[in-house]
Amino acid sequence: MEFLIIFINKDKKFKLNYYLIMRQEIQKDISTIKRFKVYKWMYKCKRCLTKLPVVSYYFHHEHFHCIGDVLKLDKELMRIYSFIEEKYDKSQGRKLITNWCPHCELIIGNKSIAVNIAKKLIPKGLQIYEDALIQNDLILMDLKTNKYEKYGLDSQQVKALKDIEEIIGFTIVAKKRITSFLPGIIIENNQVIGLSLSYCNLQSFPESICNLTQLKKLNLSFNGIKSIPECFKKLEHLNELDLSRNPLFPFPEVITQLKSIKKLKLIINSFTKIPESIGNLTSLEDLAIHRFAKISPLPKSLWNLTSLKRLSIKGSRIGEIPESIGNLKSLEYLLLDSKDLNSLPESISKLKLLKEFNFSYKESMDIPESVQKIVKRMQKPKVLIKIKKTYSDSVEIEFKRIKMDPKLCIKDNDKIQREEIHKWEWEDTKWEKLDEDIVFTYDEIYVIPSVEVSSSNRPLPRWLYIKRIGGIRVKDLKEAYYKYLPNYGDYHFFELFEYMYDYDKIPVYYLFIGS
Repeated sequence: MEFLIIFINKDKKFKLNYYLIMRQEIQKDISTIKRFKVYKWMYKCKRCLTKLPVVSYYFHHEHFHCIGDVLKLDKELMRIYSFIEEKYDKSQGRKLITNWCPHCELIIGNKSIAVNIAKKLIPKGLQIYEDALIQNDLILMDLKTNKYEKYGLDSQQVKALKDIEEIIGFTIVAKKRITSFLPGIIIENNQVIGLSLSYCNLQSFPESICNLTQLKKLNLSFNGIKSIPECFKKLEHLNELDLSRNPLFPFPEVITQLKSIKKLKLIINSFTKIPESIGNLTSLEDLAIHRFAKISPLPKSLWNLTSLKRLSIKGSRIGEIPESIGNLKSLEYLLLDSKDLNSLPESISKLKLLKEFNFSYKESMDIPESVQKIVKRMQKPKVLIKIKKTYSDSVEIEFKRIKMDPKLCIKDNDKIQREEIHKWEWEDTKWEKLDEDIVFTYDEIYVIPSVEVSSSNRPLPRWLYIKRIGGIRVKDLKEAYYKYLPNYGDYHFFELFEYMYDYDKIPVYYLFIGS
């Protein structure tokens, strides 16, 4: 059965929703399915950017199923297609049957395949991708039925999750932590306490979420949500909320009724005013408001949130910061990055717990002497670290904190300098390629670790500077990473390394560190 969802906008022009969901009838009896369809399409490898064929089945029996869900069907795919193999997935710590790239040997995650089907194949029509048929010899036990029930969830939570999966087009996987990349749920004591639906092309808020009343963490970033319904106030236990990169307008005041919220991220939204009701969030400890339209002035109630430990306001015309910022006695981290910030209030010097303070500096800026002392005290001296002489010529390494420039966020597409690094296999956090290979012809480079850029604990990204006369070797990179990069915990798999732009005539490379 196919459903075409069509919307009418204010101009009475028909618009086809970005994600059209083609649903197959839910088969209560698996034996009624005679043959399973296999779909084949071209996929762009995330590491080496090579286009390669991938395949998967996709059907709905209580839950959506694709490659990795049904072992019998997976083995049939292995028999039919040479590029389907059993691989060890480091991110999951287990073997699974999956698509993989023969050029760089990157494992193409099965959940990525499901997302690809929902977002790219279904809008065009699944039938045009049909490539093979697999005879059905499955029994009910072969399927991951009752997926949510097995976690001990009650019927209300199960129904809510099933409603959500019909909207996004695939089953939501239980995880240990919420990420900003793939959907997932966190389950604790038979309750869904965490939910991530980032990058799901949601055009409206799924009201079924409101029935997950024990939610503590909710990530709805990178969607098309324009408003939040009144039922949202049912989430009385919500601690963390990320609504970044949604065209929200106006500011969703219903969230200000949840006094339990401790962390709120509103990055790149469409609202132009923050209401005074934000002062109701008396438990708020971490607030990030980045790159939205002009909202000057900021609400007076903002400066009465005495529980705030982190306040980050960036890339917006916010007007002057009032002296009442001194009321934020718990503040430990402060970022004020605005084009029209011409002065700083003297009351900032009253923030005794402040550990990190960053702001948009201008030469004409009026900075009280007491605040200047704070800024000077927090400036950390640059340290030049030299690698021990394990080989004849020395390599200089420095971990630099770089003041962000909006121009540096734009990739230089005219200068393509992809090295052969994407062909390296990463095994037990060590490169297999020979240390002696020189892969960079220049004498110095910058490396931006992705964790430094995305970490909420760091106001500005730190760049690794490496210099060696005669070219940078793999050995130099390995020495630098393992001796001088911080311990990022779960983040330790190097998934992508690519040229971005030149900074002060030195090439800058982006290092994506996955978990």
